Amino acid sequence: MSALVHSLDALQRLIHLIAMRRDGRTPGRRIRPSADIQNRYRLVCEIPKTGSYIAPVRFEGGDLLSPADTATVLTELDALLSAVGAENEGAFIAAIPDDTWRRFYLEALDRLSPPPTTGAELEISHAGKTLFETRQSRSFVERLVRAPTKQVVRGSVVGEFKKIDFSRQEITIRHTQTGRDLSCLYEAYVEESLLEHPRDQLLVFGTVTRDEKGLPVSIENVDHIEPVDLESISVGAITFEGPDGFPD
Repeated sequence: MSALVHSLDALQRLIHLIAMRRDGRTPGRRIRPSADIQNRYRLVCEIPKTGSYIAPVRFEGGDLLSPADTATVLTELDALLSAVGAENEGAFIAAIPDDTWRRFYLEALDRLSPPPTTGAELEISHAGKTLFETRQSRSFVERLVRAPTKQVVRGSVVGEFKKIDFSRQEITIRHTQTGRDLSCLYEAYVEESLLEHPRDQLLVFGTVTRDEKGLPVSIENVDHIEPVDLESISVGAITFEGPDGFPD
């Protein structure tokens, strides 16, 4: 039972993190959910049936929490656990592009696994589908926890324009070198330029997070986007004449 309590506490923490991130909270060295967040997003665990270790868990919100809010948080939780369960690092990073937020998520995911001394493992399923199983994902999470801190710098990324979400003012580009899809928010004033170049290569300026190889994994705080032509240019021989009229 103590192993279950340990894991449920970590799962509750993960849900609070998702809710705080959606509410626009800015993480620092520590981040704690407000009383409002704790009241609006609650996990309730039912007692397992006799002879079973399966403990049904439901998600309860406060009176002011709309079904849409609940569904959005659950959808994000499902996607996150599925990415970890599939050991898909790219999908995990895409879901949490900010390095600081990702560190908090990883701490919660690491605690989601029961302590090795208990000999217990955890499996999380939803709608008949297994999303996450600590027996398989424990080493994956531990590797991400130990991974070197990503480098965050102001810079630019070149990629192919893939799609645009007008309601969220978000575009997705495919990085030329890695083939990795990167999503970022844009300012309204660049929308017309984006529509004029729907299949062009784009140069995106913002805060770029790079991995240990120096390759971009996310871009945020975008302040400028422009089309760029990367086609090769043929340059012929150029002759310069010196002061005496003869070639140098």
